[in-house]
Amino acid sequence: MAEKSRILPYSAGEHQSRTWDGTESPGHWIVTGSGTWNHYGSQQTLDASHPNWPEMAGKGDVGGPFVSIKRDYWDNCPKDLYEIYPGRYDYRGPQFAVAGAFAQTHMPPLRRSSNASLDIAGTTAIARCEPTDSTSNLAVSLGELYRDGIPAIIGSGLLKSRLRDYREMGSEYLNVEFGWRPFVSDLKKFAYTVQNHEKILDQYRRNSGRTTRQRYEFPIKTEYSDTANGAASPWPTMITPLYKTGRYLGQASKSTRFYQKQWFSGAFTYSIPSGNSFGDRTGRFLREANKLYGCVPDPEAIWNLMPWSWAADWVSNTGDVLHNLSAMSTDGLVMAYGYMMEETSETWTYVNNGAITVSGRVLNLTQNFRTTTKVRRSATPFGFGLDWAKFTPRQMAIIGALGITRNPSIAF
Repeated sequence: MAEKSRILPYSAGEHQSRTWDGTESPGHWIVTGSGTWNHYGSQQTLDASHPNWPEMAGKGDVGGPFVSIKRDYWDNCPKDLYEIYPGRYDYRGPQFAVAGAFAQTHMPPLRRSSNASLDIAGTTAIARCEPTDSTSNLAVSLGELYRDGIPAIIGSGLLKSRLRDYREMGSEYLNVEFGWRPFVSDLKKFAYTVQNHEKILDQYRRNSGRTTRQRYEFPIKTEYSDTANGAASPWPTMITPLYKTGRYLGQASKSTRFYQKQWFSGAFTYSIPSGNSFGDRTGRFLREANKLYGCVPDPEAIWNLMPWSWAADWVSNTGDVLHNLSAMSTDGLVMAYGYMMEETSETWTYVNNGAITVSGRVLNLTQNFRTTTKVRRSATPFGFGLDWAKFTPRQMAIIGALGITRNPSIAF
């Protein structure tokens, strides 16, 4: 595992304040204040080493896990301002909104998902994009019809109560959201499958034995906040006469912007029995039927038929775990590689607007501090968060036959 760090310079310099001592002799200006300022960023990367990736590009998995943390900075602040109050004071240097150097309180903290959270997200992504997923789900649909029957006619509860019982309004909402909407969705999926079954099977058969690359993107998350901090002087504060009378303070504020993007990229392979024996023909028929209609009972179907599973899936990804278990338990589906990736960026923007120097320059100052984190988390051939040491001999044989090697992990 290789770790690399570098400094990202932005700008640096000095500032100086002076007072005239009232004489005309050389050196009649007395330095009353001075200092340095600097702004710089940094980047730290921890990743697996891949010395042969140019030769392997396009031939399989040449990536690996990594974590990259970048802290950078930019502003619109004057760096070489010169102000003089004739015969009394002068100043040369910058004016910043909040600070002339990085401080722990100015730079956003590291903010990224834990490895466990990324494994959960990766599991969900696999369930939503793996190529053997059934086009419709007949087993669950028929099971729900047998258990619950056809949903009640929309509005029937309200008509019976003549709108006197507001509880019926809640019942009608649940009837639509958890009764009719899923029912109509199942009918549409079934109709689509019947109408397009030849095209679906042709693609399913054509991709058997091939590497199918898939990508799934989660919705981008953003957060915004703005805080007014009242009147404040710029940094460093010049002596009061170097500002216009009564205008040595600006209006200060801080805004926070957070951005998170998560996505999965992987390559799947599966195999449909191609022989002419009774077992091969039966296996091929069952897999193709399940691809079209989801008619083979499996752990996922049993879970979905549990009356409380919809509530559990709101707070966990048990359904996704069982989906992947069902898809890969036949040893027909395996990943040549799979990565769950995340990019997070948080920017703190400090503003100080409105102070005016004695020469009449209006100081509208902005400083931006940003922390960006990029993470790539690798999967095993059978999913995220699994232990290679616990794979069965048959699973290891499949992995070996596909030429898949184990990626190193990163504990960061």
